Amino acid sequence: EHNKLQMNALHLAAMNGHADIVAFLITESLRSSPGSRSSLGKLHSSQMSRNYSSINDNENNVSKRGKVKFDINQQTSDFSTPLHLACKYGHCEVVKTMVERLDSGKSHSLNVNARDKMSCTPLHLATMDGYTNVVEVLLSHPKIDVNAVNSDSQTPLIIASRNESTNIVSLLLSTPSIHRDIQ
Repeated sequence: EHNKLQMNALHLAAMNGHADIVAFLITESLRSSPGSRSSLGKLHSSQMSRNYSSINDNENNVSKRGKVKFDINQQTSDFSTPLHLACKYGHCEVVKTMVERLDSGKSHSLNVNARDKMSCTPLHLATMDGYTNVVEVLLSHPKIDVNAVNSDSQTPLIIASRNESTNIVSLLLSTPSIHRDIQ
């Protein structure tokens, strides 16, 4: 299934909650020169699982292969970014690593409002499953769009209200840019 979605090592690490590997891949990618591209950043198919396990077993294996360059916002075939996957599975440490290490002013900026196939942002996904700690980290990002509407015409506030996620509703309502009247 991972091969069909065209996931790279960063997607897999984010989905599986490996904050240390996400941090390593981001750090290595930031060290790479702007024009260089490693084959690791574009891997798909069965080769992906072999490279991912080598990263998981020994981070030095990646360094020996050369520079690593990942697009932090690269989307899978269902338009999920690594951030979407970390939020969907409630991996707060991964989300925190991505938000803290990828400043919005740099060339490697994190698109915290990327849309998946259902037009959901990472905030929608974290809200759907009630991951209050993940929502809190996402709300710390200066470019977060708390009023984004998905393909079901729902904002994170509507989702949190329907799910009776009182803590998330409270967090969203305390955000200065929240629109309380979106229906």
